Amino acid sequence: HNNAQVYRGVDLSAAGGITFLDQPTGVHTESTDLNAGLNLQPHRTLNLNFYIDETRSHNSGGGLAETSAWTRRTDETVTYHPFETLYLVVGFSTLEDQTRTRRTQNYAFNWSPFLGGNLQFSVAYNESVESEKNSRVKSFIPSVTWKITRTSYLTASYQSTQGTSDDGTSDSKIFSTGLRAYF
Repeated sequence: HNNAQVYRGVDLSAAGGITFLDQPTGVHTESTDLNAGLNLQPHRTLNLNFYIDETRSHNSGGGLAETSAWTRRTDETVTYHPFETLYLVVGFSTLEDQTRTRRTQNYAFNWSPFLGGNLQFSVAYNESVESEKNSRVKSFIPSVTWKITRTSYLTASYQSTQGTSDDGTSDSKIFSTGLRAYF
């Protein structure tokens, strides 16, 4: 595993491993895992993150048919924090294997109108797409949190989720509130 700060605001990481396993049944397994990451900070208010991870395995012996499998995950995230009370995040992920591909998009917004974060408004949007069943799930979640004292806060949120696929559709709406106090 290695990390390097190439330049100020440019960080790299890379890791890899290989595993050999011989079981008493005669089955031999070889696995590899490679991953790499890049973090760019072109400005103190902006972060760009990229990550990839790939895993491969191969089984043989023990009187069984040879099998192979692989997975690949990629993540891209942009974080923008233009001033103390505003935080924006956009993220994209892909998870693939030999049978399917799943894609996820996430968008989040957090605004604290008062310094110290005693009142926070958040909005999150998530969209997940899976190729196997031609499915798409969308969630929209606005919320508000009020920090009443150092040890208590009140939260209210609403979640609207809609799903479509070859199997049908779904729709749910949830409103929740919560009061938490720590002693």
